[in-house]
Amino acid sequence: MPFYEVIYETGEHSVVSGDDDAQVLRGIAEQHRRATQGEPGGPSGIMAVRVKRVLKYDEHPGSRYESQAVPVKMAKDLFDAAVKDNAMGDLVSIPEIVAALREGVNALVTSGPHESNYKAQEVGELDSKLWEVAA
Repeated sequence: MPFYEVIYETGEHSVVSGDDDAQVLRGIAEQHRRATQGEPGGPSGIMAVRVKRVLKYDEHPGSRYESQAVPVKMAKDLFDAAVKDNAMGDLVSIPEIVAALREGVNALVTSGPHESNYKAQEVGELDSKLWEVAA
């Protein structure tokens, strides 16, 4: 089942899944329609927000290195880079090394408001014309 990162005009993100693009697009088109009509997005009464982008993934983009287990070569590369980046002469801070290793397997990335929040590479992007026309 594919996963989709929905990126809203406000820069907020959510991840949804569906059987296929068509099923997900129906929900996105309805969300976008409600936003363009100034309607609530759901039972909470909060106004709907326009959809800016939709990125597609084969698996949930947050599941990258979920187990915190990585190949030995990757661990060595992360460690070597952390030592190089945090060396203070002949010393290195262990908390800095640990933080760098954790960041290396973090699924999230700091991004711009309309960019992915995940390090995982998307397999595609849905064309905004598909939900804007339906709205």
